[in-house]
Amino acid sequence: MKLIGRLLDKIENFYARKRFFQRYNALKKEGKKISSIALIYYIPKSNTEKYNKWEDGFTKAIDLLSEDFNIVRYNLEDIKPTSNELNDFDLVIGKSCWNWIVDDYIRSLKNLTALKGIVVSCSMPPRRKDVWLYDIIWYETEWYKKHINFHPNIHQAFGINTDVFFPAESEKTIDVLSIGALEPYKRFEKMNAMPGKRKVIIGSKNTKNSQKVIDTLDPDIEIIDYSSQQELAKYINSSKIVYIPASTQGGGERAVLEAKACKANVIVENDNPKLTRLQKSFDYSITDYYNDLLTSIKGFEKTHIRATNLIKASANVKVGRYSFYNNNFKIKGSIKVSIGSFCSLGENITLITENHDTNFLATQGFIYRYLLNQDHPAEMSETPSRERTKGPISIGNDVWIGDNVIIMSGVSIGDGACIAAGSIVTKDVEPYSIYGGVPAKFIKKRFSQEVIDLMLSIKWWNWSDKRISKNKELLNLNLNQSSIEEIKNTIQ
Repeated sequence: MKLIGRLLDKIENFYARKRFFQRYNALKKEGKKISSIALIYYIPKSNTEKYNKWEDGFTKAIDLLSEDFNIVRYNLEDIKPTSNELNDFDLVIGKSCWNWIVDDYIRSLKNLTALKGIVVSCSMPPRRKDVWLYDIIWYETEWYKKHINFHPNIHQAFGINTDVFFPAESEKTIDVLSIGALEPYKRFEKMNAMPGKRKVIIGSKNTKNSQKVIDTLDPDIEIIDYSSQQELAKYINSSKIVYIPASTQGGGERAVLEAKACKANVIVENDNPKLTRLQKSFDYSITDYYNDLLTSIKGFEKTHIRATNLIKASANVKVGRYSFYNNNFKIKGSIKVSIGSFCSLGENITLITENHDTNFLATQGFIYRYLLNQDHPAEMSETPSRERTKGPISIGNDVWIGDNVIIMSGVSIGDGACIAAGSIVTKDVEPYSIYGGVPAKFIKKRFSQEVIDLMLSIKWWNWSDKRISKNKELLNLNLNQSSIEEIKNTIQ
């Protein structure tokens, strides 16, 4: 029977995949402009706080996205839209785990012809046949990508509510804090062995397994039911340690990022590669979430607007929206690189994040691999020396980099900066400054300091596409020939 079941699954996967690519190839050829989106999610009324006010990085990103698209939200607890109702939209997005309430509901709808997407909100891998229902798949962590990389239209999209989660001066009254629903896969029983007098778990008690989990805990561990984002941020900032003991399939992604955003001391279990990697990953904000959703949705469009090569994100590269390079853009090394939105990079741009380490007898890696059957010691070190790397490279928003520029590790280039062609950048570049030379040195400011301060305060690169479009007058203004009052009066 198991053999027959596997055979039927393969047949079903074959035809589902075939139908998908027929639709997908036609879509790539013709394009599709998205103007309206139906968002389907599920929050039960029993989760009173979240039901009445669902607020996190995703909802904040959707709020921004609502400025660019007409978005209607459907909580399946309250309303179950029909296929006919959903076919009035260009795109239907489900916020769901695979084979969960929302995913199951979308699958149950017959004659649903609108484009479909799923924001995967769990770590469970899908069955292959299940992914072909969706025209686009968003995943949270780079670790998860391996489960769905056979689908041609996948995009990482993740972020936390950075309006709330940030470092705050607070007395450390909690020794160990953990966060999550009271479910066995969160492995909260590991809290028993953690040192400290005051240990706290924040998580909903309204799960079917909550009492079983509570029974495994020491009686002095304090349990606080679901908290608002603002309250959770206060708890994190009041904790000496934030401990997320979840298993690999046990979530914890958002909790780790929220704690990291508060600069907390975050501990995860070594047997959880997903959270271990996330500890060392980028910080993901509301704007990151919005940028990733927006650019991937706009990817359905077929545009004839002149542009060069879009810079794409990867495991070690985070990129905002609409950042381009001309030709031959290289990143050498495995240290993280972040690039903001609306950047323009010329030809032959090289970002060098790692060098050969000069602290050892041989600088060459080959001799170690060939004669010693090992990697170079510097490559194996978890804490690279300053000779090997000075750290990540950060390029801000609206940065213009001319042709044949090299940027060295540890460099941070501020928002609005410009780098002259042929430069080698070895030190940080101030916002709205023009640098050039070998090594690159300060040449001049783009605008007066008063104008620079205004631009850094409005952060126009974080605006929605629609708001940027509304500010046509500002974008067409010569800022060096306008008073600060004139500039302010154009801002909408």
